[in-house]
Amino acid sequence: MNAQNNQQPADDRSILAENHFPLLRRFSVASLVAMLATAAILILLYRHDQLAEHESISEQQSEQIAIHFMRMLGDQVNTILPASNGLATGTLPANSSPALLSAVQEIVREHDVLKLKIYNLSRTIVYSSAKDEIGVTGLHTDFLAKALSGEASYRHEFRDSFHAATGELRDAYIDISYIPLNYAGKRIGAIAIYRDSTPVFRHLNTNTIRIPLIIFGVFALLYAALFFYIRRTDLAIEEWQKFIHDTALVGEAQQRMSRFIANVPGFVFSFRRSPEGHCSFPFASPGINEIYGLHPEDVRDDMAALHKLAHPEDARRVEDILDESARIMAPVKMEFRVLRPGHPECWIECRSTPECEADGGMIWHGIMLDITERKRVEAMLVQREHEFRTLAENMPDTLIRYDREGHRTYINPALKRISAVRDEQMIGLTQQESNPFTMPEIYRLALEHTLATGEHSELELPIRTPSGDIRTNLVSIAAERAADGQITGAITIGHDITERKQAERQLRELTAYLQTVREEEKAGFAREIHDGLGGTLFALNLQASLLNMELPADLKQTPLFDHIQLISQLIDSATVSMRSIINDMHPSILNDLGLPAAIKWQAEQFHKRSGIECRVSCCYKEGNEWCNYEYRECKLDKTPSINLFRIFQEALTNVERHSGASRVEVEFRLDDSEVMLSISDNGRGLPEGHNIAATSYGIRGMRERVVHLGGKIGFGRPRGGGFSISVELPLPAIT
Repeated sequence: MNAQNNQQPADDRSILAENHFPLLRRFSVASLVAMLATAAILILLYRHDQLAEHESISEQQSEQIAIHFMRMLGDQVNTILPASNGLATGTLPANSSPALLSAVQEIVREHDVLKLKIYNLSRTIVYSSAKDEIGVTGLHTDFLAKALSGEASYRHEFRDSFHAATGELRDAYIDISYIPLNYAGKRIGAIAIYRDSTPVFRHLNTNTIRIPLIIFGVFALLYAALFFYIRRTDLAIEEWQKFIHDTALVGEAQQRMSRFIANVPGFVFSFRRSPEGHCSFPFASPGINEIYGLHPEDVRDDMAALHKLAHPEDARRVEDILDESARIMAPVKMEFRVLRPGHPECWIECRSTPECEADGGMIWHGIMLDITERKRVEAMLVQREHEFRTLAENMPDTLIRYDREGHRTYINPALKRISAVRDEQMIGLTQQESNPFTMPEIYRLALEHTLATGEHSELELPIRTPSGDIRTNLVSIAAERAADGQITGAITIGHDITERKQAERQLRELTAYLQTVREEEKAGFAREIHDGLGGTLFALNLQASLLNMELPADLKQTPLFDHIQLISQLIDSATVSMRSIINDMHPSILNDLGLPAAIKWQAEQFHKRSGIECRVSCCYKEGNEWCNYEYRECKLDKTPSINLFRIFQEALTNVERHSGASRVEVEFRLDDSEVMLSISDNGRGLPEGHNIAATSYGIRGMRERVVHLGGKIGFGRPRGGGFSISVELPLPAIT
């Protein structure tokens, strides 16, 4: 609506601008068109007459020159032309006698002739005032052919550059006349006369420029004579148009104002208080009915009906505000309530400006708006704020709110207790600014990421309390959004997980201790089995062999011999099973040859058992080069060795059970700072977006072993597919 109203005056001004001096503009345009048309017509007529006159004079002069030249030639014509017809251009003689040449030069000087030529019937120049053109074929062959075949002469004009007698290059208009040449009643050739018509065209162009100047001068005098008269007429017309237009504008403005006021929320008013204190509304828009249920005429002379609807608690305050406004002539902005029978309580916002009247009265022009809904929303926001503060100030977790720029806007008492800071030391500051409670850099980066993207962040942070203790907090950072989804800030909640972390650490230490005890028990059991059961089986096998050797030859074909052989085979099978059990419990190769040899041995056993190819690469760093393990001893402690070996065994078990792979790649590397073990297969791997289940105890066991040793373990999907496990253990943590 406002845009349309603002555009209307601009449209009106454009209409007036278009109608400004219309007669004068039309007269000016018509004068210009007439002047240009007259000048163009006169120029065309003048040039046509001058060119026609020039052509007639040129033809006459050319014929006179030709007759004069023919008289000078006399009988030499018969010598020059007929003798040359049919001759080769190379055999043509040069120009005739010096006397003839002198006569020709005289003709050239007297008649302003540039060049004079004679052509034979073969269109070849047989005579020319320029010596170097004898024997040359003419250029304008079409005009020359017409002159040779007809009785009339032909002219041709063109503009070209030529060398003057002084040797300079000149640009000129050239007039060529081709005149038939007869002798004894026969056509024997043609004469070409070249004349300079440049002065004629210069004179013609000069006069052509003078004509429009004369016309412009005449029209200028005429325009000056009529200008003032037409301008006075235009001024009178303009005054009349402005009067009509202003009258129409007033009516349109009143209509627009009426439509605008009718659609304004609330109602527009003029409130008057007479010097005697009588109050009325000389003007009120129809919107008064929506708020008070009254019509404008109900309050036009007396506002008593409206005054009855005022809230008793607000009536005195409203009168005081009006008195103060009248005293200091200040604008009024106030809120009050209306009690309309049968309707809920209504809140009104009134804005008006006072104005003094001549009789001493006061009048306020303004607007009243229904703000009941706004008041309801404000009350609801206050209630929500109260609920939020009640929750935030009584929760045991720390809470911080940030605005869009990262400034703190609220901290709860829990944070104040653990950090011993005051509001003025935190509120309004960012993480980059100095304050008594500085968070780690990772927290600042996570907060900036959430404010920029809206993504949730969660991290564990060590917090130093005023007493010097280090507490671990699990901090969650979430974005706050407006109704339209725009990020307005962020809120961070920190939960103290120090006890939980301690319990996890104790549990991890207990688990590691139990694993160590278990490995030691397995090693002890393996030794006992090897020493006890192994010795017994060896003795039994020895006794069976002795019995077999002492058995007479005649009894070796009896069932007794078969039983002895079967006993010997069972003892060998029990020995193999015993060795397998011992290796599963604690492979002796791990203690004897070290972890690289144990990994290679386990890979060979895995290949024999499953048929899956298993490639192993074990390297150590010596200086700046990587070398393969051959017979070099691996200097690695027992604890990390057995843990890495168990991780390797568990990884191979998972490959055999779940992957469906045909190949496994194993890499073991040891340098001065860390040890690395990587196992990857080409099997199915994990589906896209799949997370490792909580019941995957094998993988959880791997992770616990690595975390206890202070290392890192990663599970991934290689570029070619499958599943990979990578373990890195720092040497300072394991030596």
